[in-house]
Amino acid sequence: MYYLLSLILLCFSLNFYSLAESKYTITNNGNVTLLAEHNHSKKHYFKNYIIKGYFEVNLGNYSSSDTAVIAEYKDGSVINL
Repeated sequence: MYYLLSLILLCFSLNFYSLAESKYTITNNGNVTLLAEHNHSKKHYFKNYIIKGYFEVNLGNYSSSDTAVIAEYKDGSVINL
């Protein structure tokens, strides 16, 4: 009986979690400023950014941020952040 009740409770909680997750939305907005770029070759380079922006979720959470990002690119793809 205990195992059956535990299994039913587990199935209910997983179903509730997937339902709540499907309604969660995030809105992002920001400005990107390129500070510097260093080219090793035509296909391999570094870029340094500053991102100023905010995000808001439908549950009422709101945050703003100023973030510095250094990204390494190779063949047009980010390989290291």
